[in-house]
Amino acid sequence: MLFSTELWERFSYYGMRAVLVLYLTDLTANGGMGWSQADALKLYGIYTGLVYITPLIGGWLADTVLGQRRSILIGAILMAAGQFTLALPHAMFPDMVNSVFYAGLALLIVGNGLFKPNISTMVGDLYQEGDHRRDGAFTIFYMGINLGSLLAGVICGAAATAYGWQAAFIGAGIGMLLSLVLQATMAQNFLGDIGRVPAAKLAAAKRAKNQKAPLTKQEVDRIKVILILGLFTIIFWAGFEQAGGLMNLYTQEYTDRMIGSFEVPTAWFQSLNPFFIIT
Repeated sequence: MLFSTELWERFSYYGMRAVLVLYLTDLTANGGMGWSQADALKLYGIYTGLVYITPLIGGWLADTVLGQRRSILIGAILMAAGQFTLALPHAMFPDMVNSVFYAGLALLIVGNGLFKPNISTMVGDLYQEGDHRRDGAFTIFYMGINLGSLLAGVICGAAATAYGWQAAFIGAGIGMLLSLVLQATMAQNFLGDIGRVPAAKLAAAKRAKNQKAPLTKQEVDRIKVILILGLFTIIFWAGFEQAGGLMNLYTQEYTDRMIGSFEVPTAWFQSLNPFFIIT
């Protein structure tokens, strides 16, 4: 269930990401925003940065106030609303195109902040500390992420090519709705009480039984590992996220995408990375 929820959420995210820069730089006559490449990449960088920093806030809210399950539902609703806001035709708001666009991005950013840190946490909560099945569970979960990403580039890219940019955002919005429905209807049956109570309340109850103690050597070592991994993670994602920005534009302008008389949509190249990971 968590695999499927994350699959469709990542479908939504990567489907939108596959076309965002292309949509921004396309001519307004073609339904695009008519931005320069420099402005489009700057916006893409700011958007991606906020997508990765808001989970710090969303994780804290889930741990202290909302609980993971409620955070995921709220996040899914906001992200679906964001995708459908981006899908609104320009003709509906001829003088407010940029404002509506920014509103859609804001909903996606806030929704992602609530959704992203909490879905994976619940995967870990399915197993007791030291249970060897946890690694296997995360491998399955990770395949859901990549399968969603694989489908996103192909489906949303084809929709944009056939029906225009708004169709891609509609497709991403439908994916988000599927994720929301799965979580809303199946979570209780499969997860029981996992994610219902904020983690801080559980920790407080545990401290009431066990005297609070300073960090153990093992806990200190774990923090050191997190800090080291965090440094390399920053470097990795700075390169990886070029896929949706600079490499997307490079593919559009400098790659021979013709197979006979068929032109491969630029967004389909976004599916190559998850394809090779799954393979």
